[in-house]
Amino acid sequence: MVDGTSLPTHPCDPKAPEISANLPAMIGSVHDEAAMPAGEKMDEVELQRRVRD
Repeated sequence: MVDGTSLPTHPCDPKAPEISANLPAMIGSVHDEAAMPAGEKMDEVELQRRVRD
């Protein structure tokens, strides 16, 4: 979240400061983080089926 302090501008803003030019960025998503209830067990066959689906 751009807050003007910790993140002064949007990371993809073409006007980002020069100091940011060679910094790596880690981008990800937690969209399906809770898709499988904690503690649920599954075997390899079930895992492959879910990934394929």
